Amino acid sequence: MTPPGPPRQSRLRWQRAALALALAVATSACASDEPAAEHLPTVRFAFIPAVDHLSYLVMVDRGFDRENGFRLEETDAVGGRAALDAIAAGDADATMSGSVQALADARAGLVPATEVIVGNNTYADQKHPAMAMLVGSGIDGWSDLVGATIAVNQIGSLAEVAGRIRLAQEGVTGVTFAEIALPDQGLAVADGAVAAAIMSEPYLTQSSRRGDGTILDWVIGGAPFPEFPYTVIVVRGSLARDDPGLVRAFLRAHLEAVRWIDRHDGAARDLLARRLSLEPAVAEEMRVNPYVADARFDRDLLDRVQQILAAADPAATPVAVADLIDERLLGEVLSGAGG
Repeated sequence: MTPPGPPRQSRLRWQRAALALALAVATSACASDEPAAEHLPTVRFAFIPAVDHLSYLVMVDRGFDRENGFRLEETDAVGGRAALDAIAAGDADATMSGSVQALADARAGLVPATEVIVGNNTYADQKHPAMAMLVGSGIDGWSDLVGATIAVNQIGSLAEVAGRIRLAQEGVTGVTFAEIALPDQGLAVADGAVAAAIMSEPYLTQSSRRGDGTILDWVIGGAPFPEFPYTVIVVRGSLARDDPGLVRAFLRAHLEAVRWIDRHDGAARDLLARRLSLEPAVAEEMRVNPYVADARFDRDLLDRVQQILAAADPAATPVAVADLIDERLLGEVLSGAGG
């Protein structure tokens, strides 16, 4: 004979208690998940609103940072020079910078103590040009730029350095460079505030579609740099020394983002358009410079670029490539070592 069960009121009290316990456990689990995400180690990324930072946007949008055990936190930079200055000041942990700025910092002794160049982000060549001289009305050739004012995003930027070398090669003298934010350069050409602007994507396509000016020629993907390691991956020197695992995690997330971009070109362009408030047609037509699939450097190309810089400026003494870049952490990521 089955013994009688507890009275009905006792059963109801027991069921309510069990339900309350289950809800408490579930709530506790949810609450513990949130702080865990918030307390992941943070990589402060110096973001430039340009096409070469698309992999960063994908890392955040697709959650590749969190999947690899860290959280990206954005800081703003007007260009590669400003981004590297933020790293040198300890205000940022990582960025993608123009290689010319990184080379300048290496000559200044900031690499590897303050900054470590750990990978090649994007490249440019004549099939994939990256930066051009956009000129306004009345400018039909290089000689028309003598004594002109030309817009760049920042003095010391890749645009200013490459532009200065090309202008010298063309015999153009008396030029003044004016710092104008990337999105506003084409408008400055259109209204005559400057005679020309040295521009990159997506703003070059935006200005061409808008009729701000015409492309005189390419300066990255053309003279003086027909082939070029366009942007490089730079991290804070103390971060690479004190927490190499976090740098490896950042590199893994970057490589995952690069693979995703390769498989989802349209979605990647849409993401950039949303973030930079671009018209869909601009996102569809803009040139996206190829990413280096494994982020490794072409060391011979780096040497050739340094020779071009040294020929234009004797103070730009070449730095031995072995002292310039450190691919050890990238090598560990590619080999699956180091966790």
